[in-house]
Amino acid sequence: MSGEATSVRLVPWSDEHDAATVQWLNDPAIRASFGITRAVTLEGHRQWRLQRTGLAAWAIVADDAHLGNFLLDLNQRHASAYLQIYIGEVRAQGRGTGRRAMTLGLAEAFGSLGMNRVWLHTRDDNPRARHLYGSLGFRSEGFERESILEDGRFLDQERWALLRAEWLAR
Repeated sequence: MSGEATSVRLVPWSDEHDAATVQWLNDPAIRASFGITRAVTLEGHRQWRLQRTGLAAWAIVADDAHLGNFLLDLNQRHASAYLQIYIGEVRAQGRGTGRRAMTLGLAEAFGSLGMNRVWLHTRDDNPRARHLYGSLGFRSEGFERESILEDGRFLDQERWALLRAEWLAR
């Protein structure tokens, strides 16, 4: 990997991306950020993917290395999408990879996919993500109080959204 965020691209997700994805989803830091409470298996992940009829998913790639994933759970009726992104490869974190992937993915969401609203969640203990989303124009819509159960305690999460008009006005 060259370290150049500009070389980042989104590639339609396929079975070849599943093994690394499962490895990342079993990493304690990523599990905590997504609220995953049990181990993810390759078969379980593939079943989850096949059951998600409104899922638009891409592998985040640079120099032919799979670095993470960008997913949109589409609600076509309301032209709204729930976004999830993670950079699983540690060597690609903090180098602009997520920002570049977000820019590419949001262009798809508001362009060819025709979404009017893209929304996501963050946790209080992820200031880098909160900074990134704010810098891209997402606005905080408030906190979902005690919405995540982790290790026997309830945690809040913040909801953010970006509208097509806000994206286009950037």
